[in-house]
Amino acid sequence: MTTRNATTRPAPTRRAPTPHRQAVTFVLVTFAASWTIGYLAVAVLQIGDLGLGIGALVPGIVALVLTRRQHGTVRPLWNRITEWRITPRWYLAAVGIPFGILTTAALITTNLGGAEPSQFGLLDAITWLPLMLVLFGGPEEPGWRGYLQPRLQHRYNALTTSLLVGAVWVLWHTPLWLMPDSGFASISLPAYATLALGSSVIYTWLYNSTGGNVLLPMLFHAAINAALMVLPDGALAMWTAAALAWTVAAGLLALHGPTDLASTGRTRSATIDAPGPH
Repeated sequence: MTTRNATTRPAPTRRAPTPHRQAVTFVLVTFAASWTIGYLAVAVLQIGDLGLGIGALVPGIVALVLTRRQHGTVRPLWNRITEWRITPRWYLAAVGIPFGILTTAALITTNLGGAEPSQFGLLDAITWLPLMLVLFGGPEEPGWRGYLQPRLQHRYNALTTSLLVGAVWVLWHTPLWLMPDSGFASISLPAYATLALGSSVIYTWLYNSTGGNVLLPMLFHAAINAALMVLPDGALAMWTAAALAWTVAAGLLALHGPTDLASTGRTRSATIDAPGPH
């Protein structure tokens, strides 16, 4: 009796999700987790700013989890977070631009607009910078710029990506305007959104110019949050800061163009999985 050898068909390979689908997954998971955790921390547990800090950790954590799921390791993202050997001028830009914009806005609105000066001075803001880096603002950036930015930039040019990431970032913050104790209710949402979109262009310039470094956007975000302390209350101060941010953004776009928005050539593939030269 003869037998026929059965042919074994290879198991179908599972296609990796496209960068665009990875971006959508990140946004959905981040929003669901952040809003749930933030609501429980602020509204239910009533732990105030600490609750906001816990919620701010979510984008970075989600980015690391998704990176490990896609690559089997967090190194492709973690290496870009911990790469600190950068030309010093980029550190100066990451800290100096936010402080320059917001202190100038404070001077304009107090001297010309008649606003009451903030109770916090420049030294207070600088003192708060390390805490902002590790808890309030900085930890968001492995998600927004480290994960979302390069995946959207895989499809869109640098300017469009900047505006998309900025819009997602603003939308992610909007529940805070419904929480009176969060401190956001007194801030003009349209002015805040305008400032965020202008700042997002500057984030992209820092990110693309350094080959996808994530530490600089973290420092930039921390500097914005710290420097906001010197800004007087009221919509005028926030609108002034937004106008100054867009002035800087327009200058960068004029110098480097909306396609790459980088002081050096940008490599699209390098910005997703590995740090490029800087």
